[in-house]
Amino acid sequence: MAFSFRNICRTAWRTYFRDISNKNISVKKYSKASTSESTLFDSFYSDDERKNILDCFNKASEIELLATRHLNKIKTSSVISHREQFGNFSTLNQISKVPGLSFLELQKLFNTLRSLNHEKMKELVPASMLSPEVTRSQPNMTKQISDSITSLVALDIQTDRITWLKMSRNLDVVDWNQTMIFNKLYMKYDVTAYFEKIHNCIENLPKASIYTLENKTYRYPSLRVVPFVVSLRTIESMLVTMLNHNYNVDKTHRVYTIRPNAINRLFNLSIGGERVSGQHIFRDIINHKRTYCDLDVNISRPLSDRFFQYDTVQQEKITCCLLQALSFYKLIILNK
Repeated sequence: MAFSFRNICRTAWRTYFRDISNKNISVKKYSKASTSESTLFDSFYSDDERKNILDCFNKASEIELLATRHLNKIKTSSVISHREQFGNFSTLNQISKVPGLSFLELQKLFNTLRSLNHEKMKELVPASMLSPEVTRSQPNMTKQISDSITSLVALDIQTDRITWLKMSRNLDVVDWNQTMIFNKLYMKYDVTAYFEKIHNCIENLPKASIYTLENKTYRYPSLRVVPFVVSLRTIESMLVTMLNHNYNVDKTHRVYTIRPNAINRLFNLSIGGERVSGQHIFRDIINHKRTYCDLDVNISRPLSDRFFQYDTVQQEKITCCLLQALSFYKLIILNK
C-alpha cells in the first residue's frame, strides 16, 4: 500500500516537529502549553460557581467528599492533607494540583458542586455515612426501641428450614432449634403452600421483642441457582410481612436486618472477602476459654450437649444465629 500506517505516523511527527521549529518553541514548553488542562478550570465556571466549588472544597470533610461518588477514599484523603498543609484553596487551579486527581475526575466533581454550597453539599451525605452505627440495621432502630428490648430471636433462613436462636438482653442463650418448611431444598412456587408452611413456622417460633436477619447478598454463578434464590427471597419476604402483622396499628417494626460485613468485622471472620466458619468461637464460648468483644455469653449445659449432637451443617447454622445475635446486641442495642 502506498500509504501505510507507519508512513502516516512518520508524516505526522515530522509536521509536529517542523511546526515547533518554525515557531521556535521548545518541546518541553510546547507539551506543557498543550496539556496544562489545570489552567482552564477557572475559565470554565462563573464567579458564583467558582465560589460554590471553593466553599465545598475548603469546608468539606472526607466523608462529604466521598459522598459525591467522584473520588475514592485515597483521593479524598489527599485533598484533606493538601488543604491542611497548604491552607484553603483560593482558585480551582490550586485544587487541580492535588496529587492523584485527574482532569476528568475534577471536571465531573466541579460540575456536581457548581450549584451547591457546603451546607447543601451535606445533604448529599446519606445517614449511613454520617452515622456508621445506623447502617448496621435496617430499618433504623431508635434509642427508645433499643432500650425497650428484652430479648431477640436471630433467624437463619434456608429454602427448606429456618434455624433460630433466642437470646435475652443479659446475653443468656434461652434456646435454639430448627423449624422445617419443606421436605426438600426446592419446591415449585405455590402461594398457598408457602403461606401455610411459613405460617406454621411462625407459630413454632418463640416470642421475643424483635427478630433479626442477615441482609445477605446472593450471587448467581449459574442460572440453575436463580430458582433457589427466588424461593429464598420469597420465604424471607413472607416471613418479614407476617412477623410485622401489627405494623398498621402501632407503626413499629419487629424484624430488623444486620449486614454480614458488620458480623465479619466484629469477629474477624472474613478472608479474601468471604466468610469463614465461626464454630471455633462457639466452642470457645461453650468451654469458657475466652470472652469475645467484651461480651459474657451464657449457654447452659443442656444446650451445649444438644449442640454437639447436631451434624456439621446444623452446627454451622446455630453458630451463624449466635454470632448474629451477639453482633446485634453489641453494635446496635447495647452499642458498646
